[in-house]
Amino acid sequence: GANCNFREKASAFEKRFDKKGKIDKRETQRIMKAQTSRGVDLKEGKLKEKVMAILSLIVPLFVSAFQRAEDLANAMEARGYAPGATRTRYKVLKMKKDDYILLVVSFVLCIALIILAIL
Repeated sequence: GANCNFREKASAFEKRFDKKGKIDKRETQRIMKAQTSRGVDLKEGKLKEKVMAILSLIVPLFVSAFQRAEDLANAMEARGYAPGATRTRYKVLKMKKDDYILLVVSFVLCIALIILAIL
């Protein structure tokens, strides 16, 4: 979206690539099948035709990668991701004396309300 800054989009775009720097194999195969169905021949033809055929793969591949990066950047932003922010830690909460007192008072109050409702 318009609120995502460049760093978030770049980070999301980077995450679209696997660890070896390659784009998703399934996406590439999908685009190759689509271009072949449109009559693009990657194996035959002169050098210029092969370059144009490869360009017909690269352009949709990058468009797809940028669209997914945009979606990922929006999802990261919606979840509160902030580049450079310190990480939060999971804190295990333990019951204290006040918690037990409130639990007992709530239980007694519920029982009293049930008894009053029955009478």
